[in-house]
Parts: sequence; structure tokens; C-alpha cells
Amino acid sequence: MHSYSPKNLLISILTICLICFAKIAFAQTEAEVNPLKTVEVKFVNKSILPKKYAIIVYQPSTPGNGTFISTFAPGLSKKYDLEVGTKVYIANSEQVDYVMSGQQLTGRTDKPFCIVTKEAKQSYTLPKD
Repeated sequence: MHSYSPKNLLISILTICLICFAKIAFAQTEAEVNPLKTVEVKFVNKSILPKKYAIIVYQPSTPGNGTFISTFAPGLSKKYDLEVGTKVYIANSEQVDYVMSGQQLTGRTDKPFCIVTKEAKQSYTLPKD
């Protein structure tokens, strides 16, 4: 059986407190180092027919693009976590070919379908045409 002196008990408690405060301080530092804010963005196919969509995104902190090509069933939605300021394009086949050749839509006259804002849980209806 161990006997704990008040001094050892106090040192143990102070050590635990110090570790907890260090973890809190590190977590705050991590948040300050990586201030990127992402929000959940949902895209919905409200058409009565299934439709294939090419969603091309340009996030502020990432060079190049992200491309998501999916068939959306009627009423189906998909969610993505995207950075605030991300430009989202619903691309046609010509735009997909252009991007696949290594070019960026942001350098052309194409207008983005939407630009992600800091509002949480955004929802967009995909075009029916």
C-alpha cells in the first residue's frame, strides 16, 4: 500500500493541471495556425429524372481544382465540406475537357455557379438543363 504525502499529492495535481492547460493552449495555437473555415454545402437534384453533374471547385488554399462527377437520382442530394470563398462550377462537357487539359475555369469568362460564403449549411438546387 502506498502512502501519499500532501507534498506529492499537490505536485501530482499541479502536474495534471499543467498538462491540461498545455493541451488547451496548443489547441488554440493550432486554430490560429490553420484559420481555414469550411462549411457544409449541399447540392440537390430536384428534377424528376436522374442527371449526371460535373462539379468543379476552386478552394482558396488549394492550387488547382477539385472535380466531382456524379449521377444524381431524382431528389438526391450530396454534401461537401468546402472552404469559405470556394468557387463552384457546374461544368458542361466542354468545360470538363478544358479543365482536364490542365487549364482553370477561373481564368476564363465562365461565371461560377456559386461562391461559398460563411453561412453554415448552404443548399443549392442543381440546374435541370
